[in-house]
Amino acid sequence: MADIISAITPLVEEYGVVGLFFISLIEEIAVPIPSSLPLLAAGFFSLSSYASFADAFVPAVWKVGIPGALGLTIGGIFGYAVAYFGGEFAIRRWGKWIGVSWQSVERFQKRLNGKLSDEAIIVTLRAIPFFPNIAVSAACGLIHYPMGRFLVAAFLGTFLRSFLMGLLGWYLGASYLEYVDRLAEIGMWIAVLLVVSILLGIGYLFVRKNKKKRTV
Repeated sequence: MADIISAITPLVEEYGVVGLFFISLIEEIAVPIPSSLPLLAAGFFSLSSYASFADAFVPAVWKVGIPGALGLTIGGIFGYAVAYFGGEFAIRRWGKWIGVSWQSVERFQKRLNGKLSDEAIIVTLRAIPFFPNIAVSAACGLIHYPMGRFLVAAFLGTFLRSFLMGLLGWYLGASYLEYVDRLAEIGMWIAVLLVVSILLGIGYLFVRKNKKKRTV
């Protein structure tokens, strides 16, 4: 983690919005950089430490939220396209090179039901810090989810992630480096709890459906 921090910090510090955009874009495509790390750094370097919350709010939108979301969303098109055109074969063959496994794609795919709630699921998962965005992008491509709807939901989710992480980086100041590993662990547990909750919900609906069949 220390090597990653030392590599991306100068880029964010020197190039600001442009640097954050390209780091987010590259991270989403292939490089295993926790996306929240450059966002935290951007919040620290781009937002004045002397600003009040009200004064930091708007700059956090266009200095961190928008460039981070644009980079992550545009980068997400790559994973979407690989799965859209290559299907399961492409993910099993080359998924490891872009940080996604067939199992993770399959798990996400089962959550989609073809309704408006799909957008809410995509937005939520893309907003969770340290959740693997590439799995969401690949799953949407695999089932030929409409690209326009995918891009809108992906942008909204990653905007929330970028904006909130930017404010957190501003709030923590230089000490944000001490919280990187802790945040990664929290993000992992959030993802685990989310998956468990979904599986329990599916199990509940399955049992309920079988009970109705027996009573008919």
